[in-house]
Amino acid sequence: MTELNIHQRINKVREEIAYCGCSRLTQTRLMELLKYNPKTGSWIWVKPSSVYSSVKVGYEAGFINLRGYRVIRIDGKLYRAARLAFLFMDGYFPEHFAEHKNRITHDDRWENLRHAIKQCDVRNASRRKDNKSGVCGVSWHKRIGKWQSQITIMKKNYFLGYCNQLDEAVLTRFAAEQCIGWLACDMESSAYKYAIDKNLIKA
Repeated sequence: MTELNIHQRINKVREEIAYCGCSRLTQTRLMELLKYNPKTGSWIWVKPSSVYSSVKVGYEAGFINLRGYRVIRIDGKLYRAARLAFLFMDGYFPEHFAEHKNRITHDDRWENLRHAIKQCDVRNASRRKDNKSGVCGVSWHKRIGKWQSQITIMKKNYFLGYCNQLDEAVLTRFAAEQCIGWLACDMESSAYKYAIDKNLIKA
């Protein structure tokens, strides 16, 4: 499969996931609205998200919730500031948790944040024991007689389609991982490892 075909597949999967309601805040959109200071952990509004927004440019964003986390409302949705920090700095959301090293949940300095333990391992360790593909999210559908691809995002399972060839199904799964921001976990991704071993993509 050519590099162009892989990009086309990524775009197709991105559209499917967006259609399923799983589109997410992007780094570009975040930087357009807010400025993050990694040394202090503060968030300052750069511009309101809409003409109807009540935020004040130059003021600190968000509030401390009952659990002690700073949360910020962006485009109608609440996000924990710690998770936003990963999107701002590295371009993707942690799939599970953003932990505070000193356990002060509103201390969102960049040096105080880390991914949850074994984040990438957890993401890719959920392959069923009876999975014949060896790739998380890719399995053989006996009744239909085709390989099927799926991915779980925020505890919701999204069906990515049926494929005649295992290689195609694995690339579909890998494309989904790429387009939702799991880039930092490539080395732990069973789809990535399969694609590299089969020379379907370049490392």
